[in-house]
Amino acid sequence: YQGVQQVRIEIRKELFGIMPKGKKKKKDEELLSELEQLKKSKVPLSRSTDLWSEEQKILMNTLFEKYPKLKATYELAQDFKKWYDKKTQ
Repeated sequence: YQGVQQVRIEIRKELFGIMPKGKKKKKDEELLSELEQLKKSKVPLSRSTDLWSEEQKILMNTLFEKYPKLKATYELAQDFKKWYDKKTQ
């Protein structure tokens, strides 16, 4: 899951880079909202989808639509986990 968290962190850094210094505008509030969403995604990204709450499902679907790379990385990590679980049984 380290790779998934790394992608999440890269997206947050990009958003921080976009935020201007000084006066706050409506767009800045949107970026802050995205940063909050990414912060809240840390736990669900480390769990399988069947363990997500309804709120987490909505959050993750929103983030996966905005950030396809995050979705692809998460799905790859889940595929690896399923494969590993099969091998160790």
